[in-house]
Amino acid sequence: MANNRTIRNLILAVVTLFLAIFVFAGCRTTEEPGHAEFAAGKAAYRAGDYKTAVDHFKLAAEQGNIDAQFWYAWHCYHGIGVRKDEKEAATWWRKAAEQGDAESQNRFGFCCLGGKGVEQDLEQAVDWFRRSAEQGFSAGQFSLGLCLYEGIGIEKDSSAAVDLWHKAAEQGLEDAKEHLEYFAEQGDTEARKALDELEKGE
Repeated sequence: MANNRTIRNLILAVVTLFLAIFVFAGCRTTEEPGHAEFAAGKAAYRAGDYKTAVDHFKLAAEQGNIDAQFWYAWHCYHGIGVRKDEKEAATWWRKAAEQGDAESQNRFGFCCLGGKGVEQDLEQAVDWFRRSAEQGFSAGQFSLGLCLYEGIGIEKDSSAAVDLWHKAAEQGLEDAKEHLEYFAEQGDTEARKALDELEKGE
């Protein structure tokens, strides 16, 4: 079982990644439930009217719009335009995650990892990271790799971790490349090999 310091370090790495990959997604289709509300929320957000944005995102989320569920959760988690509420954020990330949204699966996995809005459950965190990673989502691959490398919620497997980081780095995720570089410098031969292959392909 990983100690609390290791888990805190992992959470810090994932939080840093979350901040680094902040991108406003578009709605999947104009036919998706809540499309008009979600579009209005995006417009309000871009205009700097975060409270109005949150109101629209919540309405669209309640209509089943996956993108709105993600963004309403994001605002609740960070307390932007609405009172900070980790439990509400976790609830809506889980709803989107259960509909197959890879980024929400990764975010809800983070909630489970750190006990953010839900009871801490390391094995469940790994399960959600795995679901995200299996869809090819780079941040999910990175998160699952961290758990595997440190043996958090799953049996330690540095080889599988390195493979996941390599895949994420191939998609341009700098955090993954930096982890390969760090562990290669620490003498991890598999990390060195993955890094060499990555650099050859650039």
